[in-house]
Amino acid sequence: MSGNSEHVDPLDEFTGVPQRSGGRDLQVVTPQRRDLIMPQSSPAPGAMSGIPGPTAWLRALRRHWFLALSLGLTGAVALGVPAWLLLGADYVASATLLVRAYPPSIAFEPDARVTLQDFDVYKRSQQQLVKSRFVLTRALGRRDVAALEMVRSKSDPVTWLQDELEVSFPGNAEILEISLRGENPEAIAKIVNSVVDTYLNEVVFAETKKRRQKLANLQDVMAEKSRKLNDLRRDLEKEARSQASADSTVLGLKQQIKLQQFSQLQQKLTEIEFRIMEEQNQLHATEALVKAQGPPRFSEFDLENLLRQDPTIAPLEARVTELRDQYERESQRLKTSQYSRIKPLLEEAEKSLEKQRDKIRKQILERQQEQYQQELTATIEAAKTRINVLIAQRDALQRRVNKLLQDAESIGRSTVGIEMKKSELAQLDQIVNQLRSEIERLNVEVKAPSRIEPFEKAEVPKTRDMMKTIQVTAFLSLLGLALPVLGISWLEVRARRIHTTNDVVEGLGIRVIGAVPSLRAYSRSRASRNGTSPETYWNGVLRESVDGVRTLLLRQEPSDEARIVLVTSAMAGEGKTSLASQLAMSFARAGRKTLLVDADFRKPGAHLAFSLPMEPGLCDVLRGERMLAEAIRPTRVEHLWLLPAGQMNHQTLLSLSQGALGECFEDLKQEYDFIIIDGAPVLPVVDTMIVAQYVDYAVLSVLCDVSQSPRVYSAAEKLSEIGVHVIGAVVSAVPEDVYSLAQRPLVNEETPAEESDATAA
Repeated sequence: MSGNSEHVDPLDEFTGVPQRSGGRDLQVVTPQRRDLIMPQSSPAPGAMSGIPGPTAWLRALRRHWFLALSLGLTGAVALGVPAWLLLGADYVASATLLVRAYPPSIAFEPDARVTLQDFDVYKRSQQQLVKSRFVLTRALGRRDVAALEMVRSKSDPVTWLQDELEVSFPGNAEILEISLRGENPEAIAKIVNSVVDTYLNEVVFAETKKRRQKLANLQDVMAEKSRKLNDLRRDLEKEARSQASADSTVLGLKQQIKLQQFSQLQQKLTEIEFRIMEEQNQLHATEALVKAQGPPRFSEFDLENLLRQDPTIAPLEARVTELRDQYERESQRLKTSQYSRIKPLLEEAEKSLEKQRDKIRKQILERQQEQYQQELTATIEAAKTRINVLIAQRDALQRRVNKLLQDAESIGRSTVGIEMKKSELAQLDQIVNQLRSEIERLNVEVKAPSRIEPFEKAEVPKTRDMMKTIQVTAFLSLLGLALPVLGISWLEVRARRIHTTNDVVEGLGIRVIGAVPSLRAYSRSRASRNGTSPETYWNGVLRESVDGVRTLLLRQEPSDEARIVLVTSAMAGEGKTSLASQLAMSFARAGRKTLLVDADFRKPGAHLAFSLPMEPGLCDVLRGERMLAEAIRPTRVEHLWLLPAGQMNHQTLLSLSQGALGECFEDLKQEYDFIIIDGAPVLPVVDTMIVAQYVDYAVLSVLCDVSQSPRVYSAAEKLSEIGVHVIGAVVSAVPEDVYSLAQRPLVNEETPAEESDATAA
């Protein structure tokens, strides 16, 4: 259905769960003329993780447990027996050393700062030192060891010994074990003892030598510090005699008075410097403002006021006003101004007035500019004068400050020198005391035993050690057992088969409209308990399960029109033919005139369920070789007819693609209430996609432990893309129990022929 289709990413590789794309799950498509939308189920929390859990692995082994166990036992024998025969058993020579957690001490408590974590680091360091190339080279360099055949036969004896020598702390205790395996017991014992002796001499006893060297170095440092301490005391006595007063308190009081005066003057000096800085900044700001603005500007209003106040302007303005009035009276009297004698006088008076105004304007501007310059010059000169006065005050204060500082330094120089010498003398005296204590402690502790001591030398082994052979054999046997089991489990997990109805509902988001339990395993016991035969009991349970699907399909659309139901599956072998046959018989038992159409042209099977011939069939009708009435056959089930597949060829596919099937269905809908189509699998061939265009809705058949989630999902998606209304899925061979099956199912007695037909289907 185009209105609902949306691209969905492929299934998750492990869980078979459709991943979301664009925030939506796959919608099982419903044509717009339908009002039933398949409900969406939210995937289970674990299903979306992409990691198979323990339950998935156990289910994977359920189908092939015997094969996995057989291959596992075969692998265990194939790896364990050769390992036991080839490895044999070697001699083991071991030597042990005592490694103390804390450095030993005679008179003093051990260092409490050493923790167990420090001891673990110490143990790992010793393990690496034992197997170091330096120690092993010297151990193998001894004459008696180098002459051994075991050593001479190796191209690189040191590397060989690094690989073979085992150094460990058994039980994480204070015991260091050094062991070596080999066929020659005398040789391996000699090599182990050589390694232990070299390690003790070159590493362990070297630490004792270092402690003694440290003692000698401390004694040298002690002598040097003592000489320096004596020299400092003599210098201090000489400095005290050279001063008028040896009392540093008196000298310090005088120095404090001078420093207080110095502080006060320094504060005043700082204030003056700040005032100088402010005056200079203000002066620079004023000069910059004048430079930026230029000469002062005056408004026309102010200039006009000043012009009116000038005594030479008023008479001229009065003269112009008088002449203008005379000119107007004369113009009114003569009715023309062409011969006026006043006009030349008026023009001359106006020119004189304008000339005088320009002259006075220039004079006013010059006076204002001169006045502005005088005021600005006065302001700048006043600022410079204030700055010069402040500079003079600053210089005077600076001289007094320098004098007080020299006096304070002169007074305090001797006091500071004495105090510094006293402080240095105290520190040096403390260092000398600490050195003396450390030397005394080392003089005692240097005689303490070493932290690592030999405990037991390697003896020539008398018997062979079988433990390693047993461990390797057991490991390889378990590996041979586990690899086939894990391999088969992995293949099954990757197949992502459907095991329960939850895998369909929660894993794929497809509604389950029916479930056929797997009753073969326990139908016999229940049948005997209910007093019926196993076949009768099985047929009754199967019929009850399919009738539940029929009831749901009958309630989908309350219409009197015939309905065409497609029963298909993702792949072959997933129970679609059995489901279609049983569903058709269920509709027939309900009194509906039903036709079962076998549209699986490549592998037809519906005719076998009813013991009817395959030809003539639908293929013959599509090719035009037979009429529909000739191909349809009645079955031994009342109200049920069968249209077998017939023999398929290239002409059948051509007719199918040209729409011949639609005409057949139109004719069949006039005769039957329900038409059940047993379609081919969706994924392998395109036949079902063509047939599905003419159906009302489709049902997917899912077989537990056979159907795979990715393929079922792809089949539902393909049908949805072409607008097929997928009602849901029917899951067969469901392992879980059903409540209705705990009771005695309703079984209708049928003829043996009917029972055989149902069983065969």
